[in-house]
Amino acid sequence: MLLGITACDAESAPKTPADTSTLTAPTNTATRTSDRDAIVIAYKQFWVVLQSLDEKSETRWDEQLAEVAVNPQLKISLQAARFQSLNGERTYGEVRARISGVEIDGATAKVTDCQDASHSGVADAKTGEHKTVGIARNPVEARLKRHDGTWKVADINYPGGEC
Repeated sequence: MLLGITACDAESAPKTPADTSTLTAPTNTATRTSDRDAIVIAYKQFWVVLQSLDEKSETRWDEQLAEVAVNPQLKISLQAARFQSLNGERTYGEVRARISGVEIDGATAKVTDCQDASHSGVADAKTGEHKTVGIARNPVEARLKRHDGTWKVADINYPGGEC
């Protein structure tokens, strides 16, 4: 019962300059959180755009992918999409991110993901027959860069192993 009274008294006590300074910490945390949220959204959006790229006119692929990626990943992803198209293939399904970590260092960030790609892969463009299927627990490390105020994927790495 004494604890309840003490807590009440502490809440009703006037704020001191020390109390005011502690109120600025959440702002820094909020900025970090909003950056983290923006990074997660950008990372997930990269996969959505990449998976649906071949549903759009090839003349728009550069523009579409440039909204979510920068070089070297932009170039790598475009080359892979064009290679698939030339081979009569397309992507199918959905890649599901299971992000386990986000590290921010200024204008760069690292995302660690245990991606579920088991509902996606490569299919024959004419028949729709699945040629490949992804795995359920695919370790992915992505590097993102802040480019013109927007987070974009700069590099995707598949380190192998398990997650």
